[in-house]
Amino acid sequence: MQPAAVAALGRLGLGHVVEGPHASRLDELVFLDVAAWPDRLSGRTTIRYPDGQTARGLPHKSLVQGLRAAARATPGVELVEGATATPQAPHDPQGPLPVFHVEPAEGVHALRPRWVVGCDGRGSRLRRWMQGATWSARTPPAPGAPVELLLGAELLEPPARRGRVEVVRTPGDGTIWAFPLGDDRQRVYLNVPAHAAPRGGHGVEATVQAQLDQLSPLMGRMTVRPGTGRAAPAGTAWLGPPAHGRALLAGDAVAVCTPLSGQGMSCALVHTEALVALLGAGDPDPDRLARRYARSVQDRFRQVQLLNLGLVHQFFGRRAAVRALSPYVLGRWNADEGLRARVGEWFGGAGGPPLGRREFARLLGVGPRPRGWA
Repeated sequence: MQPAAVAALGRLGLGHVVEGPHASRLDELVFLDVAAWPDRLSGRTTIRYPDGQTARGLPHKSLVQGLRAAARATPGVELVEGATATPQAPHDPQGPLPVFHVEPAEGVHALRPRWVVGCDGRGSRLRRWMQGATWSARTPPAPGAPVELLLGAELLEPPARRGRVEVVRTPGDGTIWAFPLGDDRQRVYLNVPAHAAPRGGHGVEATVQAQLDQLSPLMGRMTVRPGTGRAAPAGTAWLGPPAHGRALLAGDAVAVCTPLSGQGMSCALVHTEALVALLGAGDPDPDRLARRYARSVQDRFRQVQLLNLGLVHQFFGRRAAVRALSPYVLGRWNADEGLRARVGEWFGGAGGPPLGRREFARLLGVGPRPRGWA
């Protein structure tokens, strides 16, 4: 969870959910580019999040349980778990919402909501009802990048280096990134071409373990915990529309952000904050709210796409031309503290001015050294 998402939770009064021994504080990213096995490096740099901002590493289950507990404790909120909400009529963006049947374990309830917000992910039933686009399971992580899968697993060993995310690009076999999950657990990911993806959890674990074994001279022994291997598309896709009358979408139901840049949760909580602000003044005009919300969501997604275009290609791509430029780019970052600070600011999703085209080029080590940067 990038610092932008941590800050958004704090502003929503939910910062306690990502505090405690189940959540690691992460304040830096270490990028290593391995030129040849086992440990000959062509580049290395350390990026710190600015102004004391910190990311978090925590199990997904801990986050969900903490948010549900906070909802249950909120006066005036009714939380129904394990339910299915089914609209009883087609969607009309110009009219009132239809009756929904909500089917919890104890029976069926009929209600007519004033607003419906869907946060039901990339396979959103609500988006289909709103007549939005369907999701494609095979999308590239950034424009021009190949289609890939992300393999993930937990490790048996506790974190050896706390407070950091390690991103290690191997010599042509994908990129490993590792980070702590609380005080005693850690997780790793590996990106692989979709056409070469292993089958089943055992295949995922064997593929990840093979890369970790080759990295052991550099990073020490890391052992995949049996039964934790998972694979998911490493793609990014705009799904929209985020707003259609009084029916709204947030998070992965609007757009899938590749896990390679770690922006999915940041985007989801930016959506949530925007909705809290827009819906907080009574019963706003649906057309006006839809325009403002859609603009906010689309602007954020475009910025994440620009980030992906640069950093995903730079650290997760396999193309020979990009790899050849990596030592130069990392050297440039190391020589310019201000440039590294700007990378940390934007990678953390914490904002600052929007990332313009010229600044995007500078982040890739292209062009003259910008005035005003340290």
